Amino acid sequence: MSLEALPDTVLQSVLPVSYNSTFESVSDAISSTPEAQNDSFDFSLQTLYPLLQDTEDSTQITERKNLTSIVTHAEFLLWRLNEVDISLHPFLSHWVDTVARLQGRLASASVHTGADKEAHFAWAMAMKTRLEVIRALLEGQGDSLHSETPQSLLERAMKGKPVKLEQATEWLYETGVWDRPPPTTTMPFTDEPSSSSSSTATTLSYAAVALRNGTASINTSTPSLPAAAAAAAAPTPLSTLRAALAADAPATLDHLAHLPLALPSLETITQLLASGAARAHGVDEPRFARDYVQRCLRQLEGATAALAAAGVDEGGEERGAGRDPVDRAEVARLVALLVLFMRSLMDKGVVDFHALEWEWREVFVRYVWVPEVRDIRAVFGFDEAGASGWWTAGVGGGIGEGDVGG
Repeated sequence: MSLEALPDTVLQSVLPVSYNSTFESVSDAISSTPEAQNDSFDFSLQTLYPLLQDTEDSTQITERKNLTSIVTHAEFLLWRLNEVDISLHPFLSHWVDTVARLQGRLASASVHTGADKEAHFAWAMAMKTRLEVIRALLEGQGDSLHSETPQSLLERAMKGKPVKLEQATEWLYETGVWDRPPPTTTMPFTDEPSSSSSSTATTLSYAAVALRNGTASINTSTPSLPAAAAAAAAPTPLSTLRAALAADAPATLDHLAHLPLALPSLETITQLLASGAARAHGVDEPRFARDYVQRCLRQLEGATAALAAAGVDEGGEERGAGRDPVDRAEVARLVALLVLFMRSLMDKGVVDFHALEWEWREVFVRYVWVPEVRDIRAVFGFDEAGASGWWTAGVGGGIGEGDVGG
């Protein structure tokens, strides 16, 4: 995302020229924008996160102070706009991956000469200052940055002390965001993709998920999970759907849009959209799919909020008394179903990746603790480095036998 593409002129005018401005003053200015106030997490995910990804290796920002200002203030804003216990922060894995990646790149940098040397020095100083911001956040010292500026952090950045990741890594293990390696294995913090990443999501099927985890559903018209999983019903035959659409298309489509997140519902919607039957009644199939996925995501968000309110973090650890009937495993099952539904729609040509790009991004960040999400991240080549073309990898493959809709 270029600066010109940012949604608010405050962002375009403030971020690049705030080298001498405190993190508090800049975050106050940006958090007051309509986009940030409407939904701070979506703003972080859809604006700040891509900006950091694209800026890291941008050749368009050559002035060191401008580059330093953008990356340091953006990292601070990710923390400030989503201020929770650092061990449970939705961008914790981003910071750990960023530290590992940048420290590896800075340590292995080749010798540069001439103009290239100046450009690399500017980049290195900006990234080292960025690491100082992340160091404070990981050490639980985010509040100490309020009165700091990117310039004031430069002296510490010049010393180049490595950022320690042991504690943050342990948090990721404890909450299930990362799979803990065997005792004899050390975690390699390198610039290379993890060799442990699996592409098993390409062969997982909805039927396999249902058989392994049992059936579960979430009603997309209500704000919370049901107390008990609904019994699975058979998907509606396509002939029945065609007849219902012919009789009363608006009512039928409204009913379908509010079907629960459950295997029969997903099979019904997939076969409808893939058959072209809905298109014959003027339905924009990608938009219908996106609206349904968004509705499911909002209900899953409510379910994870209920977990937190019950004193259970997303990793499944009980943090207090009074557990709620909402089950963390049930949420994980539903997320897995939604992920494979989205992939099935792509494989059947109902939508391309771009139609659901922001929904994928939200799943990849918010539900990284679900194993199937980590698998599909690996299939798509998504990582925290966030190269602008990450979504092209692996998109064309099928998800295997048993996917939704037959």
